[in-house]
Amino acid sequence: MSRETRHVRPFSVPVEFNRALESVRFHMGDQSCEPDSKIVVGTHEEWLRTKPELTWATDATEFADFKKTLAPV
Repeated sequence: MSRETRHVRPFSVPVEFNRALESVRFHMGDQSCEPDSKIVVGTHEEWLRTKPELTWATDATEFADFKKTLAPV
């Protein structure tokens, strides 16, 4: 079995875009990935069975701030 690892964003982005992404969370099953952390999925089958999800800010005000941060980008 391969033990390959990959970065989701291995490229440079504007500071404003990085700041906007601070409110985004990646979820894989019951695991949640905070900024500058990682999720380890045990097997290929587990990866195929589990639905990955991205979540943004939790309320309208936070989402408005998220969009405002992205506007200049």
